[in-house]
Amino acid sequence: MDVLLLLPATVTVLVGPPIAGVSADKMKICAGESVTLTATGGVTYNWVGLTGNGDTQVVTPTITTEYSVFALGGNGCSSIAPAKIKIEVVPAIVSTLENVYVCAGDNGILDAGAGPNYTYLWSTGATHTDNYYKNCRNLFCNYKQWSVF
Repeated sequence: MDVLLLLPATVTVLVGPPIAGVSADKMKICAGESVTLTATGGVTYNWVGLTGNGDTQVVTPTITTEYSVFALGGNGCSSIAPAKIKIEVVPAIVSTLENVYVCAGDNGILDAGAGPNYTYLWSTGATHTDNYYKNCRNLFCNYKQWSVF
């Protein structure tokens, strides 16, 4: 006589539409830089205005742009609302920095130009918002170079 042994099975039932999420490796970029967007909450994704249905997109916006994505579940249900993320493209720094000629002991003003929330890191290690005052105390001052990074 054969014995039939029945074992219980566990099944997960997801009710309702998926909830979409989206993140980025950087929220602020310079013009020409790329950023990777990553969607969560679904099996596949519907990116608004972008091609492909995978969970990642690499974008290179030229202006500040908002991206949206819907999550699609295994049964084809779509999230009710899209997940949204804004990538800010910060303006390029336009420097008015010019050569400064001074005599030993004189002060020279290096002006890299001002901008919204700009901070400069000078090659000497100093950080300032725009102007950097350098007092030259030796005859070799005219040969020293300062750079803005």
